[in-house]
Amino acid sequence: MKLFNDLTIVDLLIGLFDLLDESSTSDRPVRVTSLALIDGDRIFRRQLDKLRRALEALPPEQRGLPLATLLKQVDGTFDRDGKILRLMQEIIGLLGKPTALAKAAAESVEVLVPFGITKQSYAAEAHHAKTIAPDLARLESALAAVALPDEEVPNLWAVAQRFVASGEELDRLGSTRGETVAARGDRFGAGPLRGRTIGTLHALREHVARALEAREDLPRDLDGKIFGYLDELQRLAQGRAAGAERPADPPAPSPASPVNPTPS
Repeated sequence: MKLFNDLTIVDLLIGLFDLLDESSTSDRPVRVTSLALIDGDRIFRRQLDKLRRALEALPPEQRGLPLATLLKQVDGTFDRDGKILRLMQEIIGLLGKPTALAKAAAESVEVLVPFGITKQSYAAEAHHAKTIAPDLARLESALAAVALPDEEVPNLWAVAQRFVASGEELDRLGSTRGETVAARGDRFGAGPLRGRTIGTLHALREHVARALEAREDLPRDLDGKIFGYLDELQRLAQGRAAGAERPADPPAPSPASPVNPTPS
């Protein structure tokens, strides 16, 4: 029996979505239809869907994203929000008669985003965010008075909150900077969850094999129709484990044409 022992948590999430997704503009996807041919499919579907939701609930670093990537993403938010705050301070300074609250907001930005802070190291940015966080609340009234044409951050107060939160997240991630979380999620307790998911997939494959042996009415390519995309993800995972270069994106699932229609 073909196994899925090399699949990462990210691989499993992609594969489970393909296996369990019932959305379609015309008909049920072939994997869902094929799975429904065997007895007990609903039990396995419930088990796998529960595991999928648990995997999705894991923080990004537990799902196997490199810390360096996470740090870069969070730093990008910190730098962008710092720039927004600084630009709005500059605009207020150009106004002929800014309101008292607008002037207070501009002064608040000077505290929040001192000149050059977004060009500093992750550690310096994180330290700054931790330093100003206790005093953030007192700036709310002034910053909230400056509206922005944005649904996510409707005013400077929302930008300031996200700015500080990003800095605090840099501090949390920076505590383990230089490490790369194992792609299989063996830290943070994610490893057992990954193991249970793979074990359930193996149990389902064994169940399908027994059904094929017992029932001649089932299509002989049933295994491939159900597990074809997961098999392709496993093949790519084995290549990565052997040192092969990982492709930029996983292969697009093609439910109408199973990757491996040959039963195992």
